[in-house]
Amino acid sequence: MPTVRELIANIRSRAGSPPYGKVGNGDILFCVYDEIDHLLNRLNLTDENWIVGRKTISVNTDVDEYPMPPEFGRIVLVETIDDADPNHVRRELQVMDVQDFDLFWSGYKNIIGSGYKHNSTVCATFNLNTKPQRTIKFAPPPSDAADYRVWYEIGRQPPPLLADTPRLMEQFHNLLTTGVALQILPRCGHGDNDYIKHRDQLTWSYNRYDPVFKEYINQSHHEDAGPRRAYNSSRNHGGEDW
Repeated sequence: MPTVRELIANIRSRAGSPPYGKVGNGDILFCVYDEIDHLLNRLNLTDENWIVGRKTISVNTDVDEYPMPPEFGRIVLVETIDDADPNHVRRELQVMDVQDFDLFWSGYKNIIGSGYKHNSTVCATFNLNTKPQRTIKFAPPPSDAADYRVWYEIGRQPPPLLADTPRLMEQFHNLLTTGVALQILPRCGHGDNDYIKHRDQLTWSYNRYDPVFKEYINQSHHEDAGPRRAYNSSRNHGGEDW
């Protein structure tokens, strides 16, 4: 797969090979980061799990809040795991808003060593004003230390290095490079005629690639997937079903 360095060379070519005194590779790199974030956000707005991460969290009896990775976007799935127990039956936790914990947890804590350790039934993520990273909270707290695996969407991937490959589907790197080339084109120092020529060519290419990207991400889906859950939708709002 193309590295970031190769993508930058592609972008410079698409933009008419501007002199480095006008547009440096560092300038292009910042635009690459922005365009990757934009395309990842578009992927995350669909029902398909295009790019996901996972993290195993060991929840202790005296701590119920844990930081998520900086790249964390939104939860896809939280499940119980126990690699030491061949008879462990996997169970999925319900993801909800932290203000709705009172609907499922009264505040009690199980006695340590009481038996089944994966007794947490719900979890929620939120931002603390004292921490830049997203925090996840489990309830009820476990009676013994227990492992939970969190699957999540990538909110913003760490900025890739020049030798790295962006975590974006390779078949749409053409959309990425064309979008960045359009961003940097006004700074390339071309004359009016050359600027218009490059702009029209890039716009034509972008208008070819973007509809295919849109159709591709909207047509692929899971059979059991549905629309994104609206904020605070875990509250009852007067209905009989949660």
